[in-house]
Amino acid sequence: MKMERPESGFYRSRVRRLEDRVRLNAAPEAVVSDLPDDQFINEDFQFSVTFDNVADVNDADPNDIGYGPFVDVTVGPGVAVNNVSYLGVSTQAQEVGAWDGSQWVDASGDPVTEHPLDQAGGLLEIPDGVALGLDENASWLNVLAPFGSYTPDHPEIELVFSATMTESPDTMTPSGAVPGDDILITAQGDFQFGGDPLDNPSTDPPIQQGAAQSDSVTPIIMRLVKAVQLPEAEKAQGPNFDFTYTITVEIADSVTATDLNIRDLLPDNLFFLNADAPGADTIDAPGAGESQGVPGVGTVTEATFTYDMVTGTTAGNDIVITLTAYAPEFAADGTDLDAMDEDSPAAYVVATNNAEVVSADYMAPDGTIVPVGGTNSGQLQDSIDITIRPYTVLKAVVVEGGGDAKPGKYLEFNVDLGEEGFRRWDGPCAGVAGRNERPDLFLPVQHDGWRE
Repeated sequence: MKMERPESGFYRSRVRRLEDRVRLNAAPEAVVSDLPDDQFINEDFQFSVTFDNVADVNDADPNDIGYGPFVDVTVGPGVAVNNVSYLGVSTQAQEVGAWDGSQWVDASGDPVTEHPLDQAGGLLEIPDGVALGLDENASWLNVLAPFGSYTPDHPEIELVFSATMTESPDTMTPSGAVPGDDILITAQGDFQFGGDPLDNPSTDPPIQQGAAQSDSVTPIIMRLVKAVQLPEAEKAQGPNFDFTYTITVEIADSVTATDLNIRDLLPDNLFFLNADAPGADTIDAPGAGESQGVPGVGTVTEATFTYDMVTGTTAGNDIVITLTAYAPEFAADGTDLDAMDEDSPAAYVVATNNAEVVSADYMAPDGTIVPVGGTNSGQLQDSIDITIRPYTVLKAVVVEGGGDAKPGKYLEFNVDLGEEGFRRWDGPCAGVAGRNERPDLFLPVQHDGWRE
């Protein structure tokens, strides 16, 4: 305030009225979430971007409300976004432009210098491709959140992005996904109308998240998974209790793998009966081109499978190998399995089965032959541990007539007792009924086909 003395001799104040300003406390925050670590090329996948107002929910400040929530999302080359939805309903989204290495350009090739929601101009920053470290051909998408305003106590919303991992046609100058090369995805939250519902940017400018949040996904072309078909991964000894392992190799859709060599290292405390590998060009495994040996003496300890050429699909089971085995009385060196004391319920032996893709190649779209391995694939080795016991007890329950368990309903409990065939076991098998259960009927059943 400046005081001036007029000619009359009295002082008169001169006041300069400042323009109205809205105090901004709302804090938009967008986070990339549920992005897989790796993803098969040429196949569909999803990831999410969550949006929240992270202002202090406890101060009850009305200025904490943000209006016109939206997110700016950038996806690297190879991630083609097909749809954005909230609770299964598509939301309003637009692709603003593509990054050419130095600036954003629209579909016509013209530079994008202003944010599409910046009504006044210069108040909303556009994603800085250089600072974010974006690759050339990255895309910028603007997505409107399906709410007009957002309070700090509002639950965060999840925007689901449905996308396809598209392979680059050229490995030298990539314009899409290249197996093994990480793809960056970023997200930044904003309130278009700031802290009140009016479109008055001169007094209430937009509010932007301080820095974009990011995550990355690796395009891959192959993955191996080993599994065992056993409840609780345990089994009693003896040929009465055979079981199966499966090796599943998934190859990315439309990708052709050549000279694929798979090896399964078989533990010496299991006896393998046979191997089934549809489509394999050569099999060197128990029951298929190799002597089965004598249980406990000549146990085969390695199986190999080769495939000259396999083209991937979206089925997830492009190669499936099944091996059947049981736990013999003796290990491969002829000695009794350690710790197999039938008088001790805790006695057990662990059998570890390891499978791996030893080698393979794949052909890129430009004809380049690339070895499979390293970062261009998911796991190519997997192992399974099973527990061998003198006996096993498995219990299951079903509600007679279906439905939920409730007073008056009959529950059928099934106890499956597996006792090894190499020793005699004589002991009680007891169960304890719950406080609200009353035993009604007991029916012991001996399995047919018992083998000693």
